Amino acid sequence: IARANENGTVVGFMITERLAAAPPNDLENLSEKFQPVMALLGDLDEQYKNATTANQANTLRLFMGGVKQPYRGRNILTTLVAETLNTGKKQGFSGAIGEATGPISQHVLVNKLGFKHRFKIYYHAFAYQGENVFSHLEPSDYCVLVEKRFG
Repeated sequence: IARANENGTVVGFMITERLAAAPPNDLENLSEKFQPVMALLGDLDEQYKNATTANQANTLRLFMGGVKQPYRGRNILTTLVAETLNTGKKQGFSGAIGEATGPISQHVLVNKLGFKHRFKIYYHAFAYQGENVFSHLEPSDYCVLVEKRFG
Protein backbone atom coordinates (compact mmCIF):
# COMPACT_ATOMS: atom_id res chain seq x y z
CA ILE A 1 0.00 0.00 0.00
CA ALA A 2 0.97 3.65 -0.36
CA ARG A 3 0.31 6.14 2.41
CA ALA A 4 0.28 9.93 2.41
CA ASN A 5 3.32 11.36 4.17
CA GLU A 6 1.34 14.05 5.95
CA ASN A 7 -1.21 11.84 7.77
CA GLY A 8 -0.61 8.19 6.94
CA THR A 9 -3.87 7.83 5.01
CA VAL A 10 -3.87 4.98 2.48
CA VAL A 11 -3.79 6.59 -0.97
CA GLY A 12 -2.90 3.65 -3.21
CA PHE A 13 -2.89 -0.15 -3.30
CA MET A 14 -1.65 -3.10 -5.32
CA ILE A 15 -3.09 -6.64 -5.13
CA THR A 16 -1.10 -9.52 -6.60
CA GLU A 17 -1.18 -13.32 -6.67
CA ARG A 18 0.49 -16.26 -8.34
CA LEU A 19 -0.98 -16.82 -11.79
CA ALA A 20 -1.56 -20.47 -10.88
CA ALA A 21 -3.56 -19.52 -7.75
CA ALA A 22 -7.19 -20.60 -7.68
CA PRO A 23 -9.71 -17.75 -7.92
CA PRO A 24 -11.11 -16.58 -4.59
CA ASN A 25 -14.07 -18.65 -3.39
CA ASP A 26 -16.43 -15.72 -3.00
CA LEU A 27 -16.34 -14.34 -6.56
CA GLU A 28 -19.93 -15.44 -7.02
CA ASN A 29 -20.86 -12.92 -4.33
CA LEU A 30 -19.63 -10.00 -6.43
CA SER A 31 -22.24 -7.65 -7.78
CA GLU A 32 -23.64 -8.74 -11.13
CA LYS A 33 -22.18 -5.52 -12.56
CA PHE A 34 -18.69 -7.05 -12.23
CA GLN A 35 -19.52 -10.30 -14.03
CA PRO A 36 -18.90 -9.00 -17.59
CA VAL A 37 -15.53 -7.56 -16.58
CA MET A 38 -14.53 -10.78 -14.82
CA ALA A 39 -15.57 -12.76 -17.93
CA LEU A 40 -13.48 -10.53 -20.21
CA LEU A 41 -10.44 -10.83 -17.92
CA GLY A 42 -11.00 -14.58 -17.73
CA ASP A 43 -10.95 -14.80 -21.52
CA LEU A 44 -7.63 -12.96 -21.66
CA ASP A 45 -6.18 -15.21 -18.94
CA GLU A 46 -7.24 -18.34 -20.82
CA GLN A 47 -5.67 -17.08 -24.06
CA TYR A 48 -2.43 -16.47 -22.18
CA LYS A 49 -2.45 -19.77 -20.29
CA ASN A 50 -3.13 -21.70 -23.50
CA ALA A 51 -0.30 -19.97 -25.39
CA THR A 52 2.47 -19.63 -22.82
CA THR A 53 5.21 -21.97 -21.79
CA ALA A 54 5.97 -19.86 -18.71
CA ASN A 55 5.65 -21.57 -15.35
CA GLN A 56 2.32 -20.29 -14.04
CA ALA A 57 3.26 -20.97 -10.42
CA ASN A 58 6.31 -18.79 -10.97
CA THR A 59 4.47 -15.92 -12.68
CA LEU A 60 3.19 -12.97 -10.66
CA ARG A 61 -0.27 -11.69 -11.57
CA LEU A 62 -0.94 -8.00 -11.01
CA PHE A 63 -4.57 -8.40 -10.06
CA MET A 64 -5.62 -4.86 -9.21
CA GLY A 65 -4.18 -1.50 -8.28
CA GLY A 66 -5.48 1.98 -7.75
CA VAL A 67 -4.87 5.44 -6.36
CA LYS A 68 -7.31 7.82 -4.66
CA GLN A 69 -8.42 10.66 -6.92
CA PRO A 70 -6.64 13.58 -5.22
CA TYR A 71 -3.32 11.69 -5.35
CA ARG A 72 -3.41 10.68 -9.01
CA GLY A 73 -0.77 12.01 -11.39
CA ARG A 74 2.03 11.62 -8.84
CA ASN A 75 3.44 8.31 -10.16
CA ILE A 76 2.11 6.44 -7.12
CA LEU A 77 0.76 3.52 -9.12
CA THR A 78 3.94 3.33 -11.19
CA THR A 79 5.98 3.17 -7.98
CA LEU A 80 3.70 0.54 -6.46
CA VAL A 81 3.97 -1.68 -9.53
CA ALA A 82 7.75 -1.19 -9.77
CA GLU A 83 8.17 -2.12 -6.09
CA THR A 84 5.89 -5.12 -6.57
CA LEU A 85 8.00 -6.29 -9.52
CA ASN A 86 11.23 -5.85 -7.53
CA THR A 87 9.78 -7.82 -4.63
CA GLY A 88 8.58 -10.52 -7.03
CA LYS A 89 12.06 -10.85 -8.54
CA LYS A 90 13.60 -11.17 -5.06
CA GLN A 91 11.04 -13.85 -4.18
CA GLY A 92 11.99 -15.91 -7.23
CA PHE A 93 9.21 -15.07 -9.69
CA SER A 94 10.28 -15.34 -13.33
CA GLY A 95 7.89 -12.70 -14.65
CA ALA A 96 4.60 -10.90 -14.27
CA ILE A 97 1.38 -10.36 -16.17
CA GLY A 98 -1.45 -7.89 -15.80
CA GLU A 99 -4.61 -6.88 -17.57
CA ALA A 100 -4.56 -3.20 -18.45
CA THR A 101 -8.18 -2.12 -18.79
CA GLY A 102 -7.66 1.48 -19.88
CA PRO A 103 -5.21 3.92 -21.39
CA ILE A 104 -3.60 4.98 -18.10
CA SER A 105 -2.79 1.47 -16.91
CA GLN A 106 -1.67 0.56 -20.44
CA HIS A 107 0.68 3.56 -20.49
CA VAL A 108 2.12 2.78 -17.06
CA LEU A 109 2.71 -0.92 -17.71
CA VAL A 110 3.91 -0.71 -21.31
CA ASN A 111 5.62 2.66 -21.68
CA LYS A 112 6.96 3.20 -18.17
CA LEU A 113 7.61 -0.34 -16.93
CA GLY A 114 8.47 -2.25 -20.10
CA PHE A 115 5.62 -4.77 -20.30
CA LYS A 116 4.80 -6.23 -23.73
CA HIS A 117 1.34 -6.70 -25.26
CA ARG A 118 0.35 -10.36 -25.45
CA PHE A 119 -3.43 -10.48 -26.04
CA LYS A 120 -6.14 -7.87 -26.40
CA ILE A 121 -9.90 -7.77 -26.61
CA TYR A 122 -11.70 -4.75 -28.01
CA TYR A 123 -14.56 -3.82 -25.73
CA HIS A 124 -17.02 -3.23 -28.59
CA ALA A 125 -16.38 -6.79 -29.87
CA PHE A 126 -16.87 -8.54 -26.52
CA ALA A 127 -20.23 -10.17 -25.79
CA TYR A 128 -21.34 -11.32 -22.36
CA GLN A 129 -24.28 -13.72 -22.35
CA GLY A 130 -25.00 -12.67 -25.94
CA GLU A 131 -25.07 -8.94 -25.15
CA ASN A 132 -22.52 -6.27 -26.05
CA VAL A 133 -22.28 -4.83 -22.54
CA PHE A 134 -19.44 -2.44 -23.39
CA SER A 135 -21.07 -0.87 -26.47
CA HIS A 136 -20.95 2.57 -24.80
CA LEU A 137 -17.14 2.58 -25.00
CA GLU A 138 -15.16 3.91 -27.95
CA PRO A 139 -14.49 1.34 -30.70
CA SER A 140 -10.75 1.87 -30.22
CA ASP A 141 -10.90 1.03 -26.49
CA TYR A 142 -9.56 -2.36 -25.47
CA CYS A 143 -8.30 -4.41 -22.57
CA VAL A 144 -4.86 -5.93 -23.01
CA LEU A 145 -3.00 -8.67 -21.19
CA VAL A 146 0.62 -7.58 -20.83
CA GLU A 147 3.67 -9.53 -19.74
CA LYS A 148 7.13 -8.79 -18.41
CA ARG A 149 9.72 -11.52 -18.03
CA PHE A 150 12.44 -10.96 -15.44
CA GLY A 151 15.98 -11.43 -16.64
